[in-house]
Amino acid sequence: MRQRVYALAAGYEDLNDHQQLRNDLAIQTTVERTDVLASSSTLCRWENRSDRQAAWDIHEVMVAQFIASVDEAPKELILDFDATDDTVHGKQEGRSFNGYYDHYCFLPLYVFCKDQLLVSYLRPSNVDGAKHAWAILSLLVKRFRQTWPQVKIVFRGDSGFCRHKMLTWCKRHNVSYIVGIAQNKRLNALATPWQKEAEKHFLKLMRKCAGLKNYNWIYLLIAPVAITGGLISFVYCFHLSPISCWKPYGILPCKAQSWREFMLEHYASN
Repeated sequence: MRQRVYALAAGYEDLNDHQQLRNDLAIQTTVERTDVLASSSTLCRWENRSDRQAAWDIHEVMVAQFIASVDEAPKELILDFDATDDTVHGKQEGRSFNGYYDHYCFLPLYVFCKDQLLVSYLRPSNVDGAKHAWAILSLLVKRFRQTWPQVKIVFRGDSGFCRHKMLTWCKRHNVSYIVGIAQNKRLNALATPWQKEAEKHFLKLMRKCAGLKNYNWIYLLIAPVAITGGLISFVYCFHLSPISCWKPYGILPCKAQSWREFMLEHYASN
């Protein structure tokens, strides 16, 4: 295991690399061995022995390490869920073509709390991006509340995680949420007057600005940006749980470099 982990940390992802690394003095010293290390075929057989229980045990350690890293009970935990592509370059078992990413890949699900990884769940790319996210959120909430009963937990994700049953579960279990909503004609129509207001404000100040508008707990973040030959407004739609404490406000100057930074900044301040 140490041989594989240290090689990954050094940037050697392929098992084939170990045909040379097994004789590398630096790797041998790191794992406290003086003889030839495991071959790529041996490591391949070892990795293929991993099962569900092994994955469960690894994640128990990851969550336990996160809890141990916190000196005092936090008031709030923001759990960031994200699915992203893991490109494959061969005919690996379980690979699938993903139309969104336009290549063959896996679609792992990651969960972070600030900069600490809590979950790394490998999945094929022919599944829903939110598959098993509800179950993982439930397990994390139960585990954290065992340690910190009073902690406020916020689930955050993009529009791929906007699922009615999942958000209903959050409401029932006192979990706040901020999730994106895919744009549609109705939301764009609602945003039109606010877009014009934001564009006027931008042209007046000639500096970056953004606005947050509330419509039945659906928030529209309007951010006009100057481009060559004109002005374009980006509209980000997201759903905010009623138990959260956001306050709607008008157009204002913005220092954030992205809508995620904007949400972080004003979520903390409100």
